[in-house]
Amino acid sequence: MKIKTIPNLDLSGQFKDDRFYINEEAPQIKSGQYIFYLVKTKYREESGLGIVKKHKGRSWIQRIDVLGTKTNGRAKKLAKQSFKDGAEIRIHSFYPNKLPIPLENTICMADGFFYLEENSFLYRENGDIKTGNKDDIIKILNSDDNLLTINNGISLSPSSRPKSPDAGTIFFNKRSRKLEFWDGSQWLEIEVGKLNEDT
Repeated sequence: MKIKTIPNLDLSGQFKDDRFYINEEAPQIKSGQYIFYLVKTKYREESGLGIVKKHKGRSWIQRIDVLGTKTNGRAKKLAKQSFKDGAEIRIHSFYPNKLPIPLENTICMADGFFYLEENSFLYRENGDIKTGNKDDIIKILNSDDNLLTINNGISLSPSSRPKSPDAGTIFFNKRSRKLEFWDGSQWLEIEVGKLNEDT
């Protein structure tokens, strides 16, 4: 997912239970959004990558990775800043000015930063770079302009039946040594006939 940098973000908040709680309405940030955050108190500050979360009307930023910390204006080599529980904080956003940034699972491209979640990938659609999952792969392959074409055959590794198959799933059963097909409610064997050696 693309990481947001929100210009002129300045929100009051509170540090509690290892979270940066937001004390005021913030329509410019949404739940599930990745953000480069900069959190400050009078003597301490911390910058990093976080995700916005919301529950029962309260919003907060949850740390994912820390980029840097300062105490009394001096940079510190800390995994995270030691804010006091209940401390009043100011929450800002920033754009990293040093590359590469030392963040895991983060990719920098010309049009911004992207955080890759587990089992996700980058792709281009209508000129925009996006992150996607297996559902997006299926959507792309099933579109009119992107029909899946296989020129040299396909090999299915023998396996056990998938636990949560989607309708249309085909696999090669390692026990029965037969092809099986899930029609949405049951497994069906795919009947095949013997081919001539010279076919």
